Amino acid sequence: MRKTLSIGVALAFVLSFAACGDDSTGDNNSTVNCTDADGDGYGVGADCTGADCDDADVDCWEGTCCTVDCTDADGDGYGVGTGCTGADCDDADVDCWAGTCCPVVDCADADGDGYGNGADCLGLDCNDSDIDCWLGACCPGDCTDVDGDGYGVGTGCLGPDCDDADVNCNTGTCCPAGTGEVGEACSDVSQCTGITNGTAECLTSVGGMLNFPGGYCTGSGCTVGTACDNANGVCVDLFTVMQYCLVECTAASECRQSEGYDCAQLPQAPTTDPMYCMPPTGAP
Repeated sequence: MRKTLSIGVALAFVLSFAACGDDSTGDNNSTVNCTDADGDGYGVGADCTGADCDDADVDCWEGTCCTVDCTDADGDGYGVGTGCTGADCDDADVDCWAGTCCPVVDCADADGDGYGNGADCLGLDCNDSDIDCWLGACCPGDCTDVDGDGYGVGTGCLGPDCDDADVNCNTGTCCPAGTGEVGEACSDVSQCTGITNGTAECLTSVGGMLNFPGGYCTGSGCTVGTACDNANGVCVDLFTVMQYCLVECTAASECRQSEGYDCAQLPQAPTTDPMYCMPPTGAP
């Protein structure tokens, strides 16, 4: 009888010790990577069953009762959508969404929708203050943008483009040098800042009859016979029906000869009229 009792006490001790042993899967174990306030197994962390859109309700998690607008591939609560905690710079890493863990990304994206200006963006953003708008009918205004960097001419552009042939250049030191006066080369009207007469324009063609290689800063609809800038720009009647600012000259060396410009008189002008820096007839 005494021997049987001793065995029973020993067995109870062993079972008690096992019950008090290491709980490697318990909620309080420090090795478990899952922040889960309501204890439903869903939350933030690699060891969670999944993301939890409502961590105060044990019966609610991602995909059941949730109506949250959040595209979140790694389940850390950060992603794209109004229901996310914030934007996610790395949606493949549950432990990374902002800060030094983020890869260096060339994308200026104010609203965090992945669209903006830069090589790593999903595309251009016509409205970088609205996370649900980057293209289409929601975009404000229009934008003429030859190189597709979001900068150009129009109310829908991110801003003016000083070089609309280079996707990596729109403002700053990459912009072609010059004073923006009449006759200077241009790719966008934003480069023609020196025009003081008429409407500033980067002229490339006049009615398909006269083409201007490399662009030509001018003022259209100007007052004939008056100066157009602080240099040699003068307003003339081109083809007698259109008013444009041209560079008055006396020799070809004063014009952009490498692009075919010459110091010549206007078509059908009297021989006594002044000469101007003119492009070659039929220039491409």
